[in-house]
Parts: sequence; structure tokens; C-alpha cells
Amino acid sequence: MDRLLVILITILFLGSYLAPIQVVIKLLPEIISAAVLVFILLRMALLRSIFITKKYVILGSVIAIHMLVGIIVNSVAPGTILTGMRPYLRWLPLFLLPMVYQPPEGQLRRQLLLMLFFLLLQAPVALYQRLIQYSGAMSGDAITGTLGEGNSGVLSILLLSGMAVLTAFYARGVISGARLFILLLVLGLPTAINETKVTFILLPLVVSVPYLLASRKKINIGKLAPLLVTLVVIFGGYITLYNHFYKEAGSEGVGIAAFWDKAAKYLYREHQFDSGTLTEDRRIGGNTVLNKDPIGSKEGGGRMDKILLPILTLSEDPVKLWVGLGVGNVSTSVIGQFSGKFSYRIGEISSGTTASFLLWETGVGGIILFLVLLVFLASDAFRLSKENNPRGILAAGWVGVMLIFIIIVFYLNIINYQVLSYLWAFISGHIVSWRYAMIKQRKTES
Repeated sequence: MDRLLVILITILFLGSYLAPIQVVIKLLPEIISAAVLVFILLRMALLRSIFITKKYVILGSVIAIHMLVGIIVNSVAPGTILTGMRPYLRWLPLFLLPMVYQPPEGQLRRQLLLMLFFLLLQAPVALYQRLIQYSGAMSGDAITGTLGEGNSGVLSILLLSGMAVLTAFYARGVISGARLFILLLVLGLPTAINETKVTFILLPLVVSVPYLLASRKKINIGKLAPLLVTLVVIFGGYITLYNHFYKEAGSEGVGIAAFWDKAAKYLYREHQFDSGTLTEDRRIGGNTVLNKDPIGSKEGGGRMDKILLPILTLSEDPVKLWVGLGVGNVSTSVIGQFSGKFSYRIGEISSGTTASFLLWETGVGGIILFLVLLVFLASDAFRLSKENNPRGILAAGWVGVMLIFIIIVFYLNIINYQVLSYLWAFISGHIVSWRYAMIKQRKTES
């Protein structure tokens, strides 16, 4: 299993660079995930147990019922259901794996070090992209490291997550201040040159929360000083590099100072849509007749507009407002007949953020249930952070990561990106299994 996971991690980070066999490479994570699922079922049959607390079983059951109701209410076609369930199910085996298989500590350590290696690799690749490959680009969207097209935001989220975990290890004295300074600078560099503005908001959070938890709120000025210096250097470098590359980048390029003046419009533009937003694609003789043009991502207004749109549109029907339009009904498929009823009209605008996507497909109930899952994980990580062992340190860092994920639910679509969803699921699964073991041990001792 260790070798299989090493292969998976490598493919997730480097798959887009293997262009000649890219289609096969893109499918490999899902094939590996299917193999992991078979392993899980065999382990469960053998052990007849699983390391998971009841709250996750109950939440999982409620989510499944909620999705089923949405499918029934909207009469979603079987092929569309298959298309729609794929993004949700492909990471699930990675989440469940640690709950049936607890590898030796050395295996997880090697896997985490491999992830760190690939995160550090992003800096030289991003520099090459910014200075050579895309030297004339007026946007940082092309600076994606080894993750491939359209992944600049994902790259920043992964790097910030790595910074959170490293800060926790520093707070517990596992790594020195000098080493932390170098590691955070290397991880922070790509986020400064790929124009991901959310970095400016998340960076203080991802270092302060893990530090406070891992240090158990005993603030040591000697240990805090290197962290503060690192933050000042990263912020200064971010502003300098951002202004250097993007201040004069044409009509859309602005410096940091000007960006904050326009932040409100970036998030919310009070965009108005016509009443034909939900017009279905009609099929006549096997051919699709499009009643309305698709709503493009830029046409859809700011990020908050795209989140408010499904709420405003579905509010006319309270049932659909709660359960959405049904899993798959706003998703496209390479097999045209499996595409959702509304995929052409709102498929592009719906996929921008996790919040928007879940609101369209699973309604207000779906987004609430997903946020509950994230809060459960953050809560378990918080309780585990009190342990004086490597698990406790990783958990302290993971609290910071979970706070990032709660925020970026409204910023990008976690579900769409394999490298983000798979790695989040894998480590979160360990947090769940460790929390179960902690509770069981306390009951035994009492």
C-alpha cells in the first residue's frame, strides 16, 4: 500500500507534465482510488471494524439521504447521476483508508516528506515559468508549478497548507528557526508571483493558529521572533514582486494598494441575471437545441455574485432551494447524453467555487452538511493537537489547514482538483482514525 500511495502522490503532483500519456495519467488517480476501495472492503470483511466515530457515520448517512432526495425530486437521469457522483466519490477511499489500515509511523512520515519535496519543487518551476516560459504574460494564472493549467490558486492553497504544518513542527521544536525561515520563503515564493491574492489574507492565519496550538499557548519570544521576521520578509517580498510583475499589466493588472480599493467589486458586483437562467437544454431527435447561451465565468460577476445566484434562483422553490437541482444536473460529461439538464447554461458559472457548485447541485442543505464535515475535522484536529507526539503536531498544523479549507469553500472549487481533494482526504482520514483511537484509549483507561 505504501508504494501505491507514493505512486499516487507523485502522479498528483507531476501528472500534467507527462503530456504524451496525459489522458491515461489523469485517470490513474481514480484507478488507484478504486484499488484502494477494494483493499478497504477486504480489510473490513477481515477485521469487521473501522476506526471512525459515530458522528461521521451519522453525517455520512445524512449526506447520502440528502443527495438521494435531490436526485428523486429532480428526476436526474442515471447517466447524469454517474457523472455527478464521480467528483464526490473518487477521493472517498483515501479518506477511509486510514480507518481500516494503520501503517507504521515511518510510512506516513515518508509520504509526508515526499509531499514536502514536491511542494518545495514548485518554487524553481514557478520561477522558470514566470521569468522564462511565460515572461511576457500579463497575468499570474499561468504560474502553476507542476500542477498544470488552471491550478494557480490550487498551488497557493497547497503551499499555504504546507506552511501551516511546518509552523506547527517549529513550535514544538522539531525544526529550527533558521530552517523554518528557509522553508517558508521557498514555499511562499510561488504564491508571490502567481497573483493569488487570497494569500495575503490567509498567510497570517496559517502560521499563527498552528503556532499557538502547537506551542500550547505558551508564547516564547525567542521562538516567536524568527516567525515574525519570516512573515515580514514574506509580506514584503509578496508586495514587491506583485507590484513588479502586475502593477503595469494592462487594464486588469493593478498593484496591491489599488487592488484593495477594488476588492469589493472583485467579490461582489450586484450582478443581475435574466429569468431564463435555468432554461433546460431541449433534445429533439437526439440533437440538443440550446434555448439560452451559457453564462461565462466573467459574465457571472464577482465571486459572491456566483454564490448568491443559485440562492436567488432556487428560492422560488423551497424544496429545490434545500436539495438543489440534483447531483450531476449542472455537470458536463464527455459523453453528451450524461451531461446534466442545466450543464450548458450554468455549467461554467457553477463550477467556480465549492459553495456555488454545492448550492446548485445539493442546495443550501448540501453546503451546510459539507461545512459541518469541515468543522468536525477541525474540531478533531484541535483535540488531537494536545498530544505530545508527531500526531499531535501534525494535527495542530491541520487545524490551520482546515481553516483554510473553510474559507476557500467560497473562493475555489475544492472538489474539482484531484491533488487538493485527494491529499486533504488522505490526511483528514488519519485525523479521524487517530481521534477514534484517542477516545477508545481514554475509555479503556477510565
